[in-house]
Amino acid sequence: VSPTGNDSVTRANNSITNPWRTITHAMYNLQAGDTLNIRSGTYTPAYPIVLHSDYRSRTDRTRGGDPNETMNAQTGTASQPVVVRAYPGDSKGSVVIDAAGKTTLINLDNKSYWTFDGLKIINTSRAFWVGEDVTSTNNTFQNLEIVMTTGGDNYGAITLNGYATEYG
Repeated sequence: VSPTGNDSVTRANNSITNPWRTITHAMYNLQAGDTLNIRSGTYTPAYPIVLHSDYRSRTDRTRGGDPNETMNAQTGTASQPVVVRAYPGDSKGSVVIDAAGKTTLINLDNKSYWTFDGLKIINTSRAFWVGEDVTSTNNTFQNLEIVMTTGGDNYGAITLNGYATEYG
């Protein structure tokens, strides 16, 4: 992903030299074994990123998500994890995701073996909600800077639902 990318690039043609523009589009299209490299810049998703097990089947999309996107994201596996990270060695700065006041930025439900690395997430009450309804396991959150602007006793930078999330 790059601030100068283009979301009309097909999945087959997507590359570091031919990137998508938005993190949302990229994340909705990640498959097992993919690594999403995000170039430095500030990204402000228009909607929460809902990587939810029933996203496609919900006609009302009550959990939110981008109505212009089809959620094709897959769960990773132990041998083929999904990695979302700041592009290694990008000397232009950091990757900042501005949640612009969204209560939850990323809903990761029924997705396992996903890794988030090297991102700065600002202006949210909850950066990640993991295992809201369906078990999500073996997800990794590392080298993140999360700046929460609102919240309460039921919010946390990374919310792991105890009954539907296994973590170590």
